[in-house]
Amino acid sequence: TRPRCRGHLMGNMWSSRFVADWITYFFVHGHFSLWKAADSFFCVLWAWSIYHLVFQKVEDLKVCWMSVFLFLLYPLEDLSTAGWMTTTICHLWSYACATYVCVILLKMMSHEKIKWWEYIVYLFAFLAAADMETTALLLFVVLSACILSFLYHRRVQCHVVLSWLLVIAFLFIIMICPGNHNLVIAGSIMYFLYY
Repeated sequence: TRPRCRGHLMGNMWSSRFVADWITYFFVHGHFSLWKAADSFFCVLWAWSIYHLVFQKVEDLKVCWMSVFLFLLYPLEDLSTAGWMTTTICHLWSYACATYVCVILLKMMSHEKIKWWEYIVYLFAFLAAADMETTALLLFVVLSACILSFLYHRRVQCHVVLSWLLVIAFLFIIMICPGNHNLVIAGSIMYFLYY
């Protein structure tokens, strides 16, 4: 039978990375310059997020360079496995968004004031990060720890609980998507020839 939409076809053929796939679909069709600008932005966002997570309030130039060094520890060669554009959108952008989400969660835990626009950016970053398997699992662990901390201190953050429920929904979709089984088979054939 003919699939009803592109998302239905994707889920049966490859993986559950629907958000990343739609973003990739946009950039692959002639928006290469925009992708370069967006990719640069996400590289800077990841280094900025690492700086704010690891070093927080330190305003030393050496520390800024240390956060850039931590960003560069990521093996960038891995980003070329399925093409630079596809792999950076699926991996680098997801990691950058997940790290940014952790920065906002740290601000919540520290009782820092969060600006209204940071909530909007948090929502988009959360959706982009929860779309990938590894970052969805990371967010599940971090959000679970935040909820336990909030329960211990008898505070409730509704958007944290909603984010936790959403990441559970994303993980459920990831587990039941038939295309992810095909991804495991393709990876096993490529990397474990004698398995």
